Amino acid sequence: MNTGKECEAVLLLLGLFDSAHRVIEKVIWLTVFITHLL
Repeated sequence: MNTGKECEAVLLLLGLFDSAHRVIEKVIWLTVFITHLL
């Protein structure tokens, strides 16, 4: 019975890691873009 909750927790963590990875990529892209402008 706990497998369902564990799967939900794993999917939630994967979603959080995926969103954090996208935010980090955007921050890196913005810093590179700004440094090229300067």
